[in-house]
Amino acid sequence: MGERVILRSIRGHTSKEEKMKRIAYFFGVILWGFLFLAGSLFADILVLKDGRILEGKVISDDGKEVVFQMRKANMLIKLHLKKKEILKLQKSKSTYERLMENYENKLKAAYKASSVTVWDDLVKWCRKYQL
Repeated sequence: MGERVILRSIRGHTSKEEKMKRIAYFFGVILWGFLFLAGSLFADILVLKDGRILEGKVISDDGKEVVFQMRKANMLIKLHLKKKEILKLQKSKSTYERLMENYENKLKAAYKASSVTVWDDLVKWCRKYQL
């Protein structure tokens, strides 16, 4: 009976290295999930000749007309704009893209540091931004 208790405690013990590998795997899976969903989150900015600035996503551009999708409150709005109404079309990083760049930098730093406290800080940061 005493031997079983010892074996259980040895099996239950995981090294810091194993914990870090598990954490790295977990964050890797999360990162790939976000990258998979990122296609719909890119932001385009349209500057119209009348001075309005719209943020959303260009759905199509046939040279004469631009179909632009944007969110207003909880609604998706699709606009059909003539090309001559548009002063400038600018591809821009969305909040999501900036957040993911920050996450990738923190993840690289955690790999380099190989410290459990750095990984713990990364977990807290992810919780703060609901990742």
